[in-house]
Amino acid sequence: MIRNGPEKGSWRRAAALAGLILLAGPFAGPLAAKGPAPKWWEIRLTVAAKGTYAIRGGGTPISGEYAVKARYEGRLNPDGDDFLLVLVKTETPEWSLRERIGLGEAGKVVEAPALPAPVLRLNYVLRDKDTIEIDFTVEGGTVPRGAPGIGIPLELPCSGRGPGGRPGYLGDVLDGSDRIVLPASDLGRRRCERAFAWTWSGTRLVAEGAHAYVTNQGYSAEVVVALVGH
Repeated sequence: MIRNGPEKGSWRRAAALAGLILLAGPFAGPLAAKGPAPKWWEIRLTVAAKGTYAIRGGGTPISGEYAVKARYEGRLNPDGDDFLLVLVKTETPEWSLRERIGLGEAGKVVEAPALPAPVLRLNYVLRDKDTIEIDFTVEGGTVPRGAPGIGIPLELPCSGRGPGGRPGYLGDVLDGSDRIVLPASDLGRRRCERAFAWTWSGTRLVAEGAHAYVTNQGYSAEVVVALVGH
């Protein structure tokens, strides 16, 4: 009994120490988040993408590549079972586009970093039972930049929708998922962050005056959604 006493006490101290380690470890965020439910939430959406496009038709081939990073900051105010979305600010801290018109040494390269940057728009945040769906678009004008008279929409990242999809959003998600859906339980936490990624590719036939153009476009996107409860 005398010998077992210290062993029993050591086990208790080890258990207490393990409990302290657990509280300081990966579960510290959710455990610390317990308390009154938030009354409203900050929402921060970041979209980063790298993409390419190729345009055939009209006699001169055109190709381009771009990189973009855009942010949206706003707040979600409860509105019954749904939300009122309030814009705080939207910005595009990174934007570059490089385009080549023609082939080989005869081709012309156009650098277009000074052109108007794409804009990230958060269209709505919809609660449906146990999920929260976020719908956004990145709007970026037309291409090519170096060939006036041709205006083909640049297909920048946008979130996918459920059955029926998004009208006019042609192409296929090759990898990952473009639906931005969070569990409704995230609303009960003080802070949460979730990441999404996918690769998209599409082909479109566009008629411009007497010419018809075939465009192949594609991008890889990474999206991060953060909620902060107040």
